[in-house]
Amino acid sequence: RVTLAAFLRYADWYRSTLVAEHDASLVERLEPADGGYRLWTTSGEEVAARNVVLAVGARFSGQASLSTCRFR
Repeated sequence: RVTLAAFLRYADWYRSTLVAEHDASLVERLEPADGGYRLWTTSGEEVAARNVVLAVGARFSGQASLSTCRFR
């Protein structure tokens, strides 16, 4: 078994070693737009994306509806 602390150390190493750019901002709003999506982060940045992976983690509260693309 891998402890949570060991996994988190590995995740930090992985991100710092293998991920070119990391932004710790959270997604505040996500909407369908022009065959893709437009999202806004808590830091105020607006981003256009063709695809989105929803990884809600432990901070998610509420329900996400993929059929209507309405997220909190």
